[in-house]
Amino acid sequence: MIALQHKTTLHILRILIGLVFITSAIFKLIGIDAFEVYMFSLQWFNLPVASVIARLIISVEFIIGIFFITNIQFKLISKITFGLLISFCVFLIIQILSGIKENCHCFGEIIQLNPTSSLIKNLLLLFILFLIRRDSGYNIKYSSSIALFVLVFAVAFPMLYSPPYFAVKWPQMPTSTLEIAAKRAQNNQLLQTQQAASGKKIICFLSVSCSYCVNGANKMAIIAENNQLNDEILFVFTGDELLLPEFWEKSNAPRFNYVFLPMRDFFSIAGPSIPSIYLSDNGKFIHQFNYKNIDEATIIRFLQQ
Repeated sequence: MIALQHKTTLHILRILIGLVFITSAIFKLIGIDAFEVYMFSLQWFNLPVASVIARLIISVEFIIGIFFITNIQFKLISKITFGLLISFCVFLIIQILSGIKENCHCFGEIIQLNPTSSLIKNLLLLFILFLIRRDSGYNIKYSSSIALFVLVFAVAFPMLYSPPYFAVKWPQMPTSTLEIAAKRAQNNQLLQTQQAASGKKIICFLSVSCSYCVNGANKMAIIAENNQLNDEILFVFTGDELLLPEFWEKSNAPRFNYVFLPMRDFFSIAGPSIPSIYLSDNGKFIHQFNYKNIDEATIIRFLQQ
C-alpha cells in the first residue's frame, strides 16, 4: 500500500513538472511579441534569429511538458530537462549579479517573475526532478506515433500561429502615400522644431497608451544601442503626456528626442495603424515599418547609404 502511494506521488510530481512547462510555453506564445523583443534585448542574436529562437524555446517547453505527462522517453527527457534548467539557472544568476530586476519572461507577460523569483522556481523544479528520478512511470500505446505528432505540432504551431516577421510578405506603403505623409510632416511646425526634415532620421509615430507601440519602442531602443544611434531617432507621440514616464519605463527606451502632436495631425502623417516608423532622408520618406516588420538591417543600410 505504501509503495503504491509512493508511486502515485511520483506520477503526480512528474505530471506537475509537465504542466509547468506547458503553461510556460502557452503563456510565452500568447505574448510572443514581447517574448521576441526580450530575446532580442539580450543582444545575443540579431532580430531574425531572435524571432526564431523565441519560437523554438516555446516548442521545446511544450515538447518537454507533453513528454513528462505522457511518460514518453522519461529517462531521456529528464536528462534534457535537467540540463535545460541548469542552463536557465546560470543565466538567471548572471542576471541577478548584473542587477537586472525586470520580468524574465519565464511565463511571458501573464505571470511576471524577476530573475530571483524565476531562479527559485527553477531550483524547485530541479528538486522535484531529483525526487522522481527513479519513477518507472507507465507505458502508453502508440507512444512513437504520439511522440512524432507532438514534435511536429510543437515546432510548427508557434511558427504558424505567429510567423517570424521575415517569413511574411508585408504590404508596403504606396509611394504616393509616403509622399503625402512626408509633405504633411514637412508642413508641421511642431515636427520641424525637432529638425525632422534635416538629414537622415528614423521618425517613430507612437501612442503613449498603445502596448504595440511600447514593444516597437523597445525594439528601436535595442537597435539604437546596438548601433550607437541617438540623434537619428525621433519619437512622435500622441495621447496623454502624463503617461509618458510610464511609457519610457515599460519600453526601456532612452529619452530620445520627442514631440507630441494633436491626434488629428498625428494620424494624418502616421496613417491608420501604429506604431508607424518612417525612414526619412531630408524630409523624404523612403520606407515605412509597422510594429511587426521593423528590420534592423534595412535601417542600418539606409543610414549608411
